[in-house]
Amino acid sequence: MTILRGNPISLCCSLVGTSPLKVVWRKGRNEIKHSHQCSIETTGTLSALTISKSERGDSGCYTLQVSNTDGVDQFSVSVSVVDVPDPPGKPFPENASSNEMIVSWYGSGFDGGSPITSYLLEMSKVNESGSSRKTWAEVSTTNSTSFTVKGLETNASYLYRVSASNKYGTSRPGPVSDVLRNVSPTQENGAESSGDEATEDFVEYGPVTIKKEKFSGKYEVKEKLGQGRFGKVHRVVDRAMNREYAAKIMRALKARDREAVNMEIDIMNQLRHPRLVQLIDAYTHGREMIMVMDLVAGGELFERVIDEDFELTEAACIKYMRQICDGVEFMKRSQIVHLDLKPENIMCINKTGTQIKIIDFGLARKFNPNEVTRVMFGTPEFVAPEVINYDAIGFETDMWSVGVICYILLSGLSPFCGDADSETLSNITAVQWDFDDESFDQISEDAKDFISKLLVKELKQRFDVNQALQHRWLKRDTNKMSKSKLNKKNLRRFLARRKWQKTGNAVRALGRLASLAR
Repeated sequence: MTILRGNPISLCCSLVGTSPLKVVWRKGRNEIKHSHQCSIETTGTLSALTISKSERGDSGCYTLQVSNTDGVDQFSVSVSVVDVPDPPGKPFPENASSNEMIVSWYGSGFDGGSPITSYLLEMSKVNESGSSRKTWAEVSTTNSTSFTVKGLETNASYLYRVSASNKYGTSRPGPVSDVLRNVSPTQENGAESSGDEATEDFVEYGPVTIKKEKFSGKYEVKEKLGQGRFGKVHRVVDRAMNREYAAKIMRALKARDREAVNMEIDIMNQLRHPRLVQLIDAYTHGREMIMVMDLVAGGELFERVIDEDFELTEAACIKYMRQICDGVEFMKRSQIVHLDLKPENIMCINKTGTQIKIIDFGLARKFNPNEVTRVMFGTPEFVAPEVINYDAIGFETDMWSVGVICYILLSGLSPFCGDADSETLSNITAVQWDFDDESFDQISEDAKDFISKLLVKELKQRFDVNQALQHRWLKRDTNKMSKSKLNKKNLRRFLARRKWQKTGNAVRALGRLASLAR
């Protein structure tokens, strides 16, 4: 039973039985008493519970229990009080140039019980005296949590705010941004800005359909960039536009192989977001299927941060974790789980900037929270306990992996890694991890608390991505944080070990390993 917040809740049940009947209404295990907000009326053949003005806290399972000398009977109904979303977070600048700015914000902490359908970005120009008339002009409606605002006046200052909408309506506007001036920013924490990054626009491509024409007619195949379980990746150049892309070339010999590629294409068509690698084109030719995607040329995130010229600080880690969570939040809104989040799948857009994209949706699945879904695959170091135990997964399954990535980024240590996969999986199912290593001595308590909210065994007690984005660590002002450098020695060792492991199968079916872990 779904009720829009503010409307009354009326539950009525007819009674049949030998008098006298004892009638008790409960919400969960707690008995409901008559009050000014909640009335209970019972006659000989009818009992009614009415809540005059529903609030979010009124959601839950309501039970009417009736008893007499012959026995006890009861009836239960689940009530969900839905609402417009909570206001989104305070907007902040990602990059700026003389006449445009990328404005980003955190998604709503609570979606109101229905997926967020869009965000409304508004702006107000600040005059030379530093004040604003607070006349708000609509900039755009977008599905993303960032937007490139164009056509700004050179050296002008603006305020921004954002509202969120779901099918029940639109939230009140979120907090107003600081005064944002559209001049080229100075990159902090040793991560230098590049012109390409400052002016990069997110291009939202339309749905991709699989073409049967000759791939080499449009694209020139260049050097191989990588190889994995799926096939190989080459740099390719669009002959007409002279633009570079990455082509994932897969052997699809069996029907199930083609079905898997078709599903990946379908999923990527739904994931149009700046933090997610974009599908540009798709081809089938003979026994091969080809997916053309963004060329994410900056390399793996962890490879980037161990460079001698990169100053890794906790503030820099916050920036990266915000972006990862932004991408995961959009996947959740699209009802998709990635199921293979790991450092190798977090890529930098270029070799000098700080923007990232999540890649590799080969294991991603459409997820319906009203259905029970179980999977038995993943990368052992990053897989969640419910996957190993073959329990039901949820959107929070990806957040376990986010927690592991964050732990490693801050310390260079893998929280569950054992001498063998079976030991690693045992550590995960036992949730055996800590902050005892000296690497965490210089890490803030907020960062540790953030990780602690993600590395939780029980899926329903684990932070979801909306809660993560609202956590005080991710909301810290990185400009005011210490610029103390983190030691990268452990991170270099971690990467050396992961490179060695890549000579084998990075992603494994976990059935045999899970049995060893128990």
